[in-house]
Amino acid sequence: MMTHPIDPGRHFVAPEVPPRHLSRPAFAMVATLFSSAVLTMDHRTAPLQGALCCLAALGWVATKAYETSTFDATAFAAGFPVSYVAAIGKAKKGAALPAGSPADITLFAPVVLVTAAWALLYYAFLWDQSATAFVVLKDAKKKAKAEGKPPPSLADVKYGRYSKSARVRAADRTVGNFLEQSPAFLVSLWLHSAFVSPVNASAFGWTWLGFRAVYPWAYRLRFPGVFISTMPAYGCVFYLLGEVVRCALKM
Repeated sequence: MMTHPIDPGRHFVAPEVPPRHLSRPAFAMVATLFSSAVLTMDHRTAPLQGALCCLAALGWVATKAYETSTFDATAFAAGFPVSYVAAIGKAKKGAALPAGSPADITLFAPVVLVTAAWALLYYAFLWDQSATAFVVLKDAKKKAKAEGKPPPSLADVKYGRYSKSARVRAADRTVGNFLEQSPAFLVSLWLHSAFVSPVNASAFGWTWLGFRAVYPWAYRLRFPGVFISTMPAYGCVFYLLGEVVRCALKM
């Protein structure tokens, strides 16, 4: 009961204001990594720091790859599709070796950086998936306490009724789809590097990673918004593998 602001002799019941965590829209935060929760030091959101470390390392690898890249977009466009005889690039180290010569493993350095970046992005998504489960659990416990219900467990979030929430589903599908597409990507990346051009393979590898990185945002869009991430990535794989097949048929 509170005193009426105009008539002190009267009393009224103040309207109940719902807690902030209950009034927040369901889609306010799809990817926990890119929310205000990352600024907290709560041990339940500690995986976010791991995700940030992976992304920071990924940025460093990408910078080094850009600084050392010999990819020539103009030459690539002029020679499309890629010739099997010689790799396209600005430096002599991109040239093909004579038939029967042992491969110079230094030529594969750009592809090694792409592979390292792939692993870092994968772990960033994994950390975000873990952090999302803890954040949703924290919110669910607050809601259950406010409603006088038993608190949920982490298993309820990961495998029970809370696993269908927008945030958990987005984090799970980000990891799941990444894993589903990775085998074809890695196989085509390294086959293209070995049989066609490591320089071009790395360029398309970074392009694939870029489109995969926006999947958490694309997933929250109305269908077919997710195609913003997946379709260009399919194109990269089809090109990398298609050129390998074309060159193999010429052998």
